[in-house]
Amino acid sequence: MNINMALFSDLHYSKNIDLNLLLKIKDVLEMINPNYIFFAGDFLDTNDFIKYNINKKELLLKWVEEISKKRKFIIVNGNHDLMSKGKEWYYDYYKSFWCELSSIENVYYDFETLVYNDENILVYGINLPFNYYENSSRKENKSILINYLQNNIKKAPNDNNKFKILLIHSPEYITDKDILNYVKEFDLVLCGHMHNGLVPNIIDKTFICNRGLIGPNLQLFPDNARGLKVIITDEKKVNIFISGGITKLSGSSNLSILNHLYRPEIDYINYDMDTKNIKIKKLYCK
Repeated sequence: MNINMALFSDLHYSKNIDLNLLLKIKDVLEMINPNYIFFAGDFLDTNDFIKYNINKKELLLKWVEEISKKRKFIIVNGNHDLMSKGKEWYYDYYKSFWCELSSIENVYYDFETLVYNDENILVYGINLPFNYYENSSRKENKSILINYLQNNIKKAPNDNNKFKILLIHSPEYITDKDILNYVKEFDLVLCGHMHNGLVPNIIDKTFICNRGLIGPNLQLFPDNARGLKVIITDEKKVNIFISGGITKLSGSSNLSILNHLYRPEIDYINYDMDTKNIKIKKLYCK
């Protein structure tokens, strides 16, 4: 039996998003016709936009309703889903929007740890707090992640008949030896956040590695930035895939006008339950 899945991330819904893009995403999903859709964070660019633009909020909710009619849609938060921007970023979680979103049929979201379980797959969705991303060091806080994993994902259920997936926004520490102790129980780890390392499409296929050019915190040549990464630990193979995302330069960035240099990415994932083989193909919204 094959399980067909779609992954995308970093929609960064804002005043700058081309509404035709939502239709193109829908068209690609209809073409793939997956059993499940996974979204790896940053659905919104800022909460204040969706809070004060009711028509745009309703449009987004209607779009979610349409793409999730025939399949499960499983969502985790990213850092932008927890904040808005004045002179600097501040915590701003628009709870009523996320409640409306999760009330849509076939949509699965939880502000804390999300667990989705059916006859074929088991999904753990990690929603990290605001201070994991935004803190005095201006770096992602590894100790918060470890504490979260200790308290929320003690151990994935031991069911070899199910495909076990970990869904998390940031892959920053995902290959760290302390973190691998938790994620090695999963067959596949799905991430976003890195915006394909801002590698332009013109060199994406020739620049064959997991490094990017620039990361979200403006770090140069970040690792864990794009594509499939396979880690062997304790004789266990961990498959990690970092989506290139829909929007590469968010609407709150002064560089968002350069988004035309990048193509929005949706990833098609096929898992053969008999052979345990995973195939992943990048697709683009043209």
